[in-house]
Amino acid sequence: MNIKLGLIILLTLPFLTAAQDQSASLDGAILSDTGGYDMSKYVNAALQRVRNNWYAVMPEAARKGEKGKVTVVFTVGRDGKVQELRVVESSGVDPLDKGALSAVQLSNPFAALPSDFKQDRIVLRIPFLYNMQQR
Repeated sequence: MNIKLGLIILLTLPFLTAAQDQSASLDGAILSDTGGYDMSKYVNAALQRVRNNWYAVMPEAARKGEKGKVTVVFTVGRDGKVQELRVVESSGVDPLDKGALSAVQLSNPFAALPSDFKQDRIVLRIPFLYNMQQR
C-alpha cells in the first residue's frame, strides 16, 4: 500500500521575505514575535520530533487512504511545555484530527527555549496533510 503523507512545516519568521521562506516536506509557522531571534534551529528540532511521533501514531484511516488536512496551533513555554494546543482547521475526520493532536502531545515537552531568547514563549502553527500533497 502506498500512503502519501506530509507534515508540512514552513518556517516563516517576520523578517523573512517570501523568497527566503524555507519550504520542504515540512511546513509550519511561528505566529508569535521572535524579537528578531533566529529560532530556526529550535523549531526544526521540534518539528522533527513532532514528525517522528506523528508517524508513530498514524491513524488507521490514513493508512486506508483517508485524505485530510488538520492544522493545529499551540504555545511552547520557556520550559518547553506545550500549552493551549488546539485544532484550528479540522479535517472533518475525527481520527485524523486526533492523530495530529497526539503527535504534538507525545512531543511534549520540547526542549526549553534558548536561554538567550528574550521572549517567554513561542506560538506555532503546524498543518498535517494526510494523503495529500502541498499546493
